Amino acid sequence: MSPTSRGNPVVCLVRPPGVETFRIGTSTLVPTAEMGRALAEGLTNRGLAARYMTGGELDLGADAVKVLTLHSAKGLEFPTVVLTGLEEGVLPRVPPDADEETRQEEEQVYRRLVFVGMTRAMRGLLVLHPKTRPSPFVAELTPALWNRDEGGK
Repeated sequence: MSPTSRGNPVVCLVRPPGVETFRIGTSTLVPTAEMGRALAEGLTNRGLAARYMTGGELDLGADAVKVLTLHSAKGLEFPTVVLTGLEEGVLPRVPPDADEETRQEEEQVYRRLVFVGMTRAMRGLLVLHPKTRPSPFVAELTPALWNRDEGGK
């Protein structure tokens, strides 16, 4: 299962690498509950134990990758965070008919939400985005601070 809804090739931004226990110490943060449920199911079907959890259901000791929405992760920290959904039209999710002021306000809200998601990582952060339709927020990340993996290219 691709980390994006459209199955596009994915670019990985990693900072910094290296955590020993992937399942127990990893949280994957997604923009929506629907994406979270689909991702947890896909990971589990491929042999990596994963559970979608709401903030109230969070079990930090679960021997599984914890899949949460960005909203549910507020106030929490994890050794490793995988941030998915940085795709145009997904993050930020602004109605196409929004006026310019509303568009700017919504983009700011989602920008802060992405920042909150990134700061949930204590030691490692993996940011996944599609090559062909990355979120505009990806361009705002300082390239020199990231190890970039474009699928072997």
